[in-house]
Amino acid sequence: PVELGSLAKLDSLFLQINGLSGSIPSEFGNLTSLESLDLSNNLLSGTIPEELNNLQNLKLVSLFRNELQGEIPRFIADLPKLQVLYLWANNMSGSVPQQLGKNGQLVMLDLSSNAFTGLIPPNICSGGNLQRLILLDNYFSGPIPDSLGSCVKLDRIRLGQNLLNGSIPPVWFELPQLELMEIPHNQ
Repeated sequence: PVELGSLAKLDSLFLQINGLSGSIPSEFGNLTSLESLDLSNNLLSGTIPEELNNLQNLKLVSLFRNELQGEIPRFIADLPKLQVLYLWANNMSGSVPQQLGKNGQLVMLDLSSNAFTGLIPPNICSGGNLQRLILLDNYFSGPIPDSLGSCVKLDRIRLGQNLLNGSIPPVWFELPQLELMEIPHNQ
């Protein structure tokens, strides 16, 4: 509901599993105190509105299991406090902004079951806080970035069903927290 956009002090908005349809209201860009946005498991369509660029306090963006389209807007990757980004099971496509993770705060990233293409962003683990990297069932190509070897907190890596090539970076075998490494069905 667009009326939610007038709640300037709202810091958390959880509207998952409500059968919401249509696009994400651009008025949500007025929620400048928002730290958590969860609209997952709905029927939302369209693209992620540019007005959400105003939400510089966002730590959690959870939009999985919708019918969203288009690319990940660059501003998502530039959010200074972003820790969790869940966009899995949508109809999104295009390349992922290469600065994603550069803020050094990213802990959980799940972009699986979309149609993303291009390279895995090399800065995805800047800051060394990334614990979960789930990119399976897309069209990512090229080698696995060596920079992921600096992700000492990684406990799950799921990169299966992509177009990745090359070898597994040897430093991955030294990741102290790694419990699951899944990279089937690549080149």
